Amino acid sequence: MSNNFQLTISQLSLRYLGFENLALENISAQSRGKRIGIIGPSHAGKSSLLALLAGIAGKMIPAKFFGSVRINGEELEAWRSQHEIALLLQDSASQLSGLADTVYDELAFSLLNQGKSDEEIESAVKRATDQLDLTNLLDQSPNQLSGGQTQRVAIATALVTESPTCFCSTTRPARWIPWAASTFSAGWKSFPVHSCSSPMNWMT
Repeated sequence: MSNNFQLTISQLSLRYLGFENLALENISAQSRGKRIGIIGPSHAGKSSLLALLAGIAGKMIPAKFFGSVRINGEELEAWRSQHEIALLLQDSASQLSGLADTVYDELAFSLLNQGKSDEEIESAVKRATDQLDLTNLLDQSPNQLSGGQTQRVAIATALVTESPTCFCSTTRPARWIPWAASTFSAGWKSFPVHSCSSPMNWMT
């Protein structure tokens, strides 16, 4: 995210098609910074919020939202149409396509869909795998990876796109929350936000 990334949410509610209960209910918050973190217990609505921001909820997953979401002063749809976004899912296995024979093919999958050349793909895959120490796994089947290896490959599928904005959804035990606050940035501020079921905290 750029240094001036600003997220403003006003009276946001989200309901998935076929469900009576709201996944998000009347959320309002404003946060600004290079990194914005949303932490909270399971079913607080974190993943639903990220799915909406990334364009999954409402497009790939039938859902309707009410209220306003603005990024850097633009309405969400307008901002999204002009920016590349990477999404890292909570379940690492779900991040993988299931169609690739090798880790290299898995990492090249989204780049092929973007029409990148072989040279561009090879270069991007090399940069991502060097950062995550995955070079020795490139010829291995994704189905044969350990849990930790699968997590790293999942991260690499987002990293390889080299998108300036990445939305990451993850679950951590409660003891991780103080660690997150001190690790990502010593100067983060917390913003209390409430979904329909559980509280979320925003840090920027």
